[in-house]
Amino acid sequence: MASSMTFGEIITAVKVFLNLSDEDIPLIKTEINLEYDRIATLRSWEELQVTVGDSTSTALTLTSGTSYLALPADAVAITAISDTSGGWALNNVSDRQIIEQNAAGLNNNGPIVWYKTLGLRATKAPLSVDDQIQILGNGTTDLSRDVTIQGLRSDVGIVDREVILTDSTNSTTAVDSANSYEKGWSLQSISCDGGLADYLIIREKTTAANILAYITEWERSPQYFVIAFENPPDTSDNLAISYKRKVVDMVEDQDRPMIPVESALVEGVRAKLRQRDKKYDQAQFHKFESLERVNAARSERVLQSTKRFQVTMDYQGQSFRRGYR
Repeated sequence: MASSMTFGEIITAVKVFLNLSDEDIPLIKTEINLEYDRIATLRSWEELQVTVGDSTSTALTLTSGTSYLALPADAVAITAISDTSGGWALNNVSDRQIIEQNAAGLNNNGPIVWYKTLGLRATKAPLSVDDQIQILGNGTTDLSRDVTIQGLRSDVGIVDREVILTDSTNSTTAVDSANSYEKGWSLQSISCDGGLADYLIIREKTTAANILAYITEWERSPQYFVIAFENPPDTSDNLAISYKRKVVDMVEDQDRPMIPVESALVEGVRAKLRQRDKKYDQAQFHKFESLERVNAARSERVLQSTKRFQVTMDYQGQSFRRGYR
């Protein structure tokens, strides 16, 4: 079910109804995206369920001898994983379960049966050794931007932050970090301060083939959802993975929500801004309406065949059948 309102129309619906000014638009945009993310986690949405590796999509491939795998950057939770080469499902286990099962030979290569969730990481691969990192352009020009790195330093064992300035005159020349970072998943965040002609590559200095992340303009690097295996796989098998993807913040006026909750977004943001103005009764009204519309959006039949809502508005804030005064 496609969303009928654009980001710009949702902004207008909030702005006009609450009699706000253009100066309030940045606040409205922020509140809409915060509410959007909250609603996306409130229910299970078919629009956010993705499967890779089935008959209609390319499988993710295990790297023989590598005991981790980074899922696509939009993944936030795993529904199921199966080894399509071997024909079995993988089980999600905790460190405690692995210890309790007294698993032997976890450092030996073999077939993958278990995996554990490492969660969201700033990089899609760990540092293979204590090392500096490098920033590299992809061959385009105009890449002179400050890149901020935060991570656990290997020399003193503290979390530190540094700013690296890339070289716009030669985008194929790597720029080294001043700090050396600990082996493993030690980098906590990577961000860029401005627009880019394309993207930057974040890689390990010693092993240049170890790409840690990619970053585009005005962004933190994607948060990669990473899983680890009980032992490194002995073959490069294919995996089919079903997962829930995260919603992407709306930026342009023509953007639309990935899930059909635009009316709920309008009500939810109205509630937050009424709360800010200490109009608590009105805020509670809009909060109730937002929840009702989220529940209704779970079923197209409910939206089309029932008169669930006692309130009808034109999103210019002009007409109510029932409401507050």
